[in-house]
Amino acid sequence: MNEVPKSDLYIDDYLDKILLLEKRIGAKTTYKILEPFPVDTEDSLSIQKAAKTIADF
Repeated sequence: MNEVPKSDLYIDDYLDKILLLEKRIGAKTTYKILEPFPVDTEDSLSIQKAAKTIADF
C-alpha cells in the first residue's frame, strides 16, 4: 500500500473544503447565538444549571 503519511496532508486543502461547505450550507441555515451567562465553576449546581441552559438551547 502506498499510504500517504499524515504529515504530507495539506491543511490548506481541508480549510478550503470547510470554507466551501460553510458558504454553501450556511446560506440555507440560520444560526442562533447563545448569549453569554455567568457560571460559578466552583459550584456544582451552577455548572448543572449551565449544562441545562446549553442543552435547552
